[in-house]
Amino acid sequence: MASDLTRRRILVGVGPIYGQRAFGLQSYLELASFAALGVAAAGAAAGFKKLLSSFETWFDRHPTPQPVRAMIGGALVGAIVVWLPAVAGNGYEPLNAMLDGPTVVSAVGILLAAKVIATSGSVASGVPGGIFTPMLLVGAALGTSWSHLIGSPARGGSYVLVGMAATAAASIHAPLTAAVMIFELSGDYLIVLPLLLATVVSTSVSRGFGSESVYEAELRRRGLGWDITLEGRRMKADHLGGSAPAE
Repeated sequence: MASDLTRRRILVGVGPIYGQRAFGLQSYLELASFAALGVAAAGAAAGFKKLLSSFETWFDRHPTPQPVRAMIGGALVGAIVVWLPAVAGNGYEPLNAMLDGPTVVSAVGILLAAKVIATSGSVASGVPGGIFTPMLLVGAALGTSWSHLIGSPARGGSYVLVGMAATAAASIHAPLTAAVMIFELSGDYLIVLPLLLATVVSTSVSRGFGSESVYEAELRRRGLGWDITLEGRRMKADHLGGSAPAE
């Protein structure tokens, strides 16, 4: 009998989910552009988190039964998807399109705005779902736009990958995780250095702004902030030079 790995390879293939890529660096001078993209990614992630927080605040100020909240979120997402079907799903098709070649910036911008609004409305209304893959789409759109901004649309694929990793890192404050994950999705070894640089920069800038990770912010909104846990209080005490709290 075929192993689980064999069956999985038969169904989805043996390569990376976004296909084998080979972008890499043109020169080490290009690292400066990737670092700047990391700064922009921190801003994009902060904007996404701010919009999500605004939607959650609106629902909190207008308390309704959960089924009604879900209906409102579903109506918003449904209206957007009817208008722009590419918003539905995990963004696999538009991401591949952006990786494969130059795309129209205006179309990418429209898709980005629609995806962010739909995701924020869905999550804030309590409908099960995530924000991680939408955040990757935000990063991809940012990378595409960045490649046009610096006059290198033909190099868009590299900036899409780095934008994905940098935006994810700024959102979850886990630069190494984001870099390795995008490397695994693309299989492009030559892009590892730009990935690591951009994710470290984006995470550092995000933390410098005083921004929490998207998961930490959600826990805090529910009264479960990291600093109120036992491990969090121990780390805080160690940082301040005090004694660890008793269990």
